Amino acid sequence: MGLEYLKDFPGAIDFDTLERIKSEREKGWDLGLGPKYRNILSKLPRVLGNVKVAGGAVSVEGDIGAQEREVIERGALELKNWRKGPFELFGLLIDSEWRSDLKWNRLKSKLGDLSGQTVLDIGCNNGHFMYQMKEAGSRNVLGIDPTIHFCAQFRFVQHFAQVKGLHFELFGVDELTSFRHVFDTVFSLGILYHHPHPLKQLKDIHEALRPGGRLILETIGLEGESPVSFCPVDRYAGMKKIWFIPTLPVLLHWMKKSLFTDIEVISTEWEGESEQRSTPWSAPVSYRDFLNPRDKNKTVEGHPAPLRFIVQGRKR
Repeated sequence: MGLEYLKDFPGAIDFDTLERIKSEREKGWDLGLGPKYRNILSKLPRVLGNVKVAGGAVSVEGDIGAQEREVIERGALELKNWRKGPFELFGLLIDSEWRSDLKWNRLKSKLGDLSGQTVLDIGCNNGHFMYQMKEAGSRNVLGIDPTIHFCAQFRFVQHFAQVKGLHFELFGVDELTSFRHVFDTVFSLGILYHHPHPLKQLKDIHEALRPGGRLILETIGLEGESPVSFCPVDRYAGMKKIWFIPTLPVLLHWMKKSLFTDIEVISTEWEGESEQRSTPWSAPVSYRDFLNPRDKNKTVEGHPAPLRFIVQGRKR
């Protein structure tokens, strides 16, 4: 499918650039693991379920036979690792590494009504939050993530869910500049610290928002009242490519520098090892494996263990 649906979006969109990038990225379906993913998706039974989003979990319900359920389970297992979730497909629980429903429950008290909105989910992973955003009333949700594995997982679930108005594209944060004054709400959940230029990313998000639009931002952070950020020399909690980890004051300063107004702290809490953990559906190691076993307030590298901040701000 092309990008024709974006013509219904407001604002200014650089279609030429996006079409070129889309074509280049989708070549991945012919390389590496792409043929494996295509094969898995081609074998899925043609059944349509009823989608329910209750308590943060995304479920597809319906009556299917034992053979169909076996094919679905086999395909889902072949698509490990499932990082975001949980999903439940016809009674099959995909217990992902992250209890993403817990994060959603923390922010939804401030979410309000998204009815009729055009929404962007940056770094959408397998699309779990996109279903939450649609349930909250969004007209269209565009999820962007350049990882073909996550795209395959999204297509796997959407094959059965068939929720209208959900769109996944293999774009990254660099493609934000192709959108001007387009989105009513932008979600950036767990993305900011993976990129070397947090202020540029925030300014690009600001430009992509319509006047009055809102950013909901979640990031790892450090404890402290000083307006500083930490740039790890190597890994942080086992993760590569971690650039800047802010204290809450410096995160709020970044938001102000990027011209956001009405900035508000939604949450500074998260549930650590019970929210991010290894399951049969994920990798064999997870958050607890990257904490110092003698001091859970430090990472295995000796750095302060991460906090999680959720903030929001608006464009004038």
